[in-house]
Amino acid sequence: MTLSGVMTVLKRPATWEESKKQLADANFMMKLLNFDKDTLDDALLKKIGKFTVNQDFTPDSVGKVSLAAKGMCMWVCAMEVYGTVAKDVGPKRARLKAAQENLARKQAALASAQEQLVMVLAKVKSLRDKYEESMSRKKVLEDELNDLEGKLQRAEKLVTGLAGERTRWESSISGYDKFLTALPGDTLLAAAFLSYAGPFPSEFRDELVKGTWMPQVRQAASWKRACAVAASLSSS
Repeated sequence: MTLSGVMTVLKRPATWEESKKQLADANFMMKLLNFDKDTLDDALLKKIGKFTVNQDFTPDSVGKVSLAAKGMCMWVCAMEVYGTVAKDVGPKRARLKAAQENLARKQAALASAQEQLVMVLAKVKSLRDKYEESMSRKKVLEDELNDLEGKLQRAEKLVTGLAGERTRWESSISGYDKFLTALPGDTLLAAAFLSYAGPFPSEFRDELVKGTWMPQVRQAASWKRACAVAASLSSS
């Protein structure tokens, strides 16, 4: 019975001939140790249950007959227990696997989002730096604009003031032209007066300048300015 149960778990024919064949295999014990327990489906557990429900199929009962058979009986019972527990644990394990896979996807999405966040923060910092640079440049330009406006206002005042001076300058230039025209005559009369008329009285000096020198100067050139200068010199 024990060997039949073992053959059933191994999905081999539960016959004495197959049992002897398997026992003769040098790797028989390794097969039991390395048995894939995840292959224990409901149909196989149902077949195993036909042996384990037998009151004589217990390690103690089998051990009374053979210690080797006791170990194989324990193995069959252990496979049944594992399969039964796996039926309850299997869905949980599947849910755990699905949860782990979902967690892995979420973590991957989180890592991607964090990378994008780093990129966005770097871009925001770059834009902030450009904004601050632009604001600083704007302040410099505003200061330059205010300075230029002040200079322009002062220049306008200067131009307005100079425009008012233009008339006076033109008048002065005209007067200077007349003065320059009469300057040689004035110089000649002043030099003559200082050189020759000093010792004489004022009446004689006035007659000398107005009656003699000035007519002679007017004849030599038209210096109207000489008249006024000579008059002031003769009366001094």
